[in-house]
Amino acid sequence: MNNTSDITVKAEIAELRPQLTETINRVSRTEASLEQLNKSIAAGNRMTAWQFISFIVVMAGTLLGSMYWATGVLEKRFDERFTQMEKRFDERLIQMEKRFDERFIQMERRFDERFVQMEKRFEDLRQVVLSKR
Repeated sequence: MNNTSDITVKAEIAELRPQLTETINRVSRTEASLEQLNKSIAAGNRMTAWQFISFIVVMAGTLLGSMYWATGVLEKRFDERFTQMEKRFDERLIQMEKRFDERFIQMERRFDERFVQMEKRFEDLRQVVLSKR
């Protein structure tokens, strides 16, 4: 009985051997596929990290460039406004100087006229005083 059970066990083992070999082959193929998938995922993760870093660099450059451009536009506008204000101020200052000059000239004329009138009066008074003497 021992012999027959050995033969039976050996026959069963012989029947299971191809199935076991097939299962081992499947497991090794699955492991190889998993390893390849892990490498692909790791490469994808590295690519994603580099993409994120380059995205941050591009966004920082865009932000700084936009700020530089906006600052330049504002500076131009302020310069234009200040130039306009300076022109207006200069024009008003020139007008004020002209008005002051005109007023001083008018005052001098009045003063000269009054002075001449006073001289005439004084001369008249002198003539009257001299004639009474």
